[in-house]
Order: sequence, then C-alpha cells, then structure tokens
Amino acid sequence: MFVKNLGRIVNSETDISRLVITGNWNRTLHISIDKSGGRPWKPTKYRDAILDLLDELNLADIFRTLNPTKKAFT
Repeated sequence: MFVKNLGRIVNSETDISRLVITGNWNRTLHISIDKSGGRPWKPTKYRDAILDLLDELNLADIFRTLNPTKKAFT
C-alpha cells in the first residue's frame, strides 16, 4: 500500500524536522466536516493508514488544524 511504503521511506531516509507532504489524498478523514452527499461514509483501510502515518510521524492536516469547524472540501 502506498501510504505504508511512504511511511517506511520517510522514516528511513528523511529528516522529518521540516517535512511537508502535499497532494490530494482522495479520502475523507473527518466525516462530519469533510463529506456531503453521495454514498454513506465508512472508515477504510486507506483512511486508517493515512491517520496512522500522520500519528506515527507527528504530522497534521494543516487545513483542518487551522480550520477546525469549517465545512470545506473539493
């Protein structure tokens, strides 16, 4: 899985003191704020892997950190 491989690479080869990982991860992390309509939300292994990576590397979803209650998504 991409996220787990990314975690292994980052942990073994990167100074994470100034790490920024960007991109469209195509996953809703916070259901009550990040999703509207469509199929019912349910947790997935991919979402859980992203949350585990954030926790493992002590990273944050900076948009959600700066906008904890703003309903916004693409």
